[in-house]
Amino acid sequence: MRFDLKHLPSLRSWMLIGVLCSALLPLLLTIGLIGDFMDKRARLHILADLRQTGQLFQDGLDLRLSERLNDLTVLANLLLEQGEAPGQDDNLYAFVRRNNPDLLWLVRLNAQGQVLHASHAILRGQRLAHWRNRSQPGVLGPMEEWLAEPPKLASDDSWQELQLYLPTPELPGGGGLMVGIDMESLSWLGNGILSHTSDPNQTELFLIDADGGIVVSSRPSRETHLQTSLVHRLLADDNRTEPIPWDSQHEPWFTEVLVMQAQGGLQIPDWYIIVRRPASVALRELTKLRDDILLVSMFAMGLLIWLAVVLSHRLTGPLGTLAAAIEHPKADAVPLVAGYHEVWLLSRALRQMQRNQQAQRQALADLNTRLEQQVLSRTEELHSILQHATNVYISLDAQGQVISWNHRAEQLFGWTSDERLARPLPADLLPAAEMAWIQRRLQRESVDATDDLTHSAEALIQTRAGVGVWVHLVGWLTPAGALSRINLILTDISELVRQREALLASQRRLETITNNLPALIAYIDQQQCYRFSNATYEAWYGWSAAQMQGKRLDELFDGAEMAAMAPYVHEALAGEVQKFERLHQRNGEVQHLQSTYIPDRDELGQVRGFYLLTLDISASKQLEEALQQLALQDVLTGLPNRRAMLSQLPDAMARADRSGLPLAVLFMDLDGFKGVNDRLGHDAGDDVLREFALRIRRQVREVDRLYRLGGDEFTLVLENLHAAPDEALMIGEQICQAMAADFYLAAGQVHLTTSIGVALYWPHQMRDVDALVASADAAMYVAKRAGKNRVRLATD
Repeated sequence: MRFDLKHLPSLRSWMLIGVLCSALLPLLLTIGLIGDFMDKRARLHILADLRQTGQLFQDGLDLRLSERLNDLTVLANLLLEQGEAPGQDDNLYAFVRRNNPDLLWLVRLNAQGQVLHASHAILRGQRLAHWRNRSQPGVLGPMEEWLAEPPKLASDDSWQELQLYLPTPELPGGGGLMVGIDMESLSWLGNGILSHTSDPNQTELFLIDADGGIVVSSRPSRETHLQTSLVHRLLADDNRTEPIPWDSQHEPWFTEVLVMQAQGGLQIPDWYIIVRRPASVALRELTKLRDDILLVSMFAMGLLIWLAVVLSHRLTGPLGTLAAAIEHPKADAVPLVAGYHEVWLLSRALRQMQRNQQAQRQALADLNTRLEQQVLSRTEELHSILQHATNVYISLDAQGQVISWNHRAEQLFGWTSDERLARPLPADLLPAAEMAWIQRRLQRESVDATDDLTHSAEALIQTRAGVGVWVHLVGWLTPAGALSRINLILTDISELVRQREALLASQRRLETITNNLPALIAYIDQQQCYRFSNATYEAWYGWSAAQMQGKRLDELFDGAEMAAMAPYVHEALAGEVQKFERLHQRNGEVQHLQSTYIPDRDELGQVRGFYLLTLDISASKQLEEALQQLALQDVLTGLPNRRAMLSQLPDAMARADRSGLPLAVLFMDLDGFKGVNDRLGHDAGDDVLREFALRIRRQVREVDRLYRLGGDEFTLVLENLHAAPDEALMIGEQICQAMAADFYLAAGQVHLTTSIGVALYWPHQMRDVDALVASADAAMYVAKRAGKNRVRLATD
């Protein structure tokens, strides 16, 4: 069987196929893996963003309900202090409601659900239907579901709101306080949280009950309930990486569901938070990125194909030339092929077979022909590259006539090459400065001068249709023998100009925002000089941004303030994020400032400077100190409470260890106090506790500390006892004697005694606070069993 060698595949074909397979296959596999990874990461990021939004709304709702519960608690304490005064109570409820815009109304209920006092007169005397006394604070449904016959309210009020209930068993008659919360404020809360999301106009937030009823919605909607099947599907579906269709006419949504949890003992209904975002909006960036990757991949594959063709041509070209010379021999000798060493050796061996001079001359002629063909091929290749370049290429001869007008020039300007070749450029095609440079080059007598030979600028050109296009123009003069040629390359930068203008606009918006924030915002470089500062500096310090530009920190701030900031500045310039607080005098008042320094790194990770943000937190600091004081004080007697004792007693024990003098803990309880509450009421009991605390303070030193633990239990801590335990027992007897006098109350006269237990702490004794207090408590019960009105020392 004979093979037709002419039809066998060439080495160039096999090399081209091999290069393309080895390059394109990994590229396609990589693109596929990257696309799949981006899709998974994008979906997880979307769900995490929705979950965070729901959690922020839940935290905001918990905070709002807790604040209202605290308001009710304060109101209950006020009622306990003032007693029952119907007229005053109604005024108080109305006053509280007027000063809290998100409270629609405020009522006081007795244990049978009847309204005793209210911020609205039309509610007074109403009775709640299906009411049962509640023992825990919680959130209820709309009030019109509870009122048997709800009265008509003013136009700005409604019963279709949430109710927050606080039981107040301390008040006479039991019952509690109930307040109506404006659900529109909860909608504002949800919209405020959604404003910080990546798509605030597309993301929606719902608060629904167990039956699918919409309690709060971030978007106005005619619907009041969600489909039951949809709610069940949302609650049962744990994997929501795939968007869920909410109805048959709209696109699917990425959805996240959170279950509302009770916080701080507050009972809430079975509520669920639903956050959703349209799939097309959520995956918009992923879709764009995929399109960009596809475009880049197509470009890369085209470039690889082109490189493979060029490489195969370069590698097999010499072999092809040699094969042609062997297959079609002529009188001339086989030419020397200098592509690479092996081909050169082969051609030389063949050439040596030619012995005569004619063969040598023929070989030289063949070589000359081949070189001319290569020059022609290179010229055509260069012309083809210029014709198909992505930039505009125009060439003018010495008379200013167009001699080259590539395809990109046809696309951009609108004239074909046939319409422009051998003609001058249109007068209004380029701006005046560029046309003047071309005229100067055309009119110059000598092309040897080196000045003004090149020109580069951004220019606004006019197309044939009169459309302005921004381009980057590069022109140069090329000598061509006795003549010369002017070459122009134009790159379309319209998109770059648009992005640059958008960036400038964004910078202006950012500067407007920072100048209106009540905080110091600045950027400081590595030399500690200000490169940016907002308008708040002028309000706080009187320095304008122009005055601060380029100034060092130590040139603007005094020595004390600079010393407070210097360590954190050095750490920030070393690459560490810094957050600290400091004091500052402003207009005669002390500000409590919180500063954050964030390092700015370049592409190599080197710190170029840092961003500065300083906030005035004076109000929050004052509130924190006030809350700390309230947490450690008993409201009724003004004495420190149990928490204060547990935090301060370890310090007293440590002082005893250092001084070598023991301390004593006296645990006191009023004998027969429960009878006072039962016979005369809780107000009389409160008066007895205040008087009891006052009598104890009269019997002890200023340095001795008295605490109310709760109810009628008190503790007294005596330090620096030189004669223990006699000194502690003596003070206990004095307190018992002080209790011998009757208590004269508004409700009547009573006689009470006290039982006291004493426990001693000796220096360096291995004993903790709980054991010491428990020992004194046990000794107090020993005193009660011994007949009350006496003092007993703990034996352990």
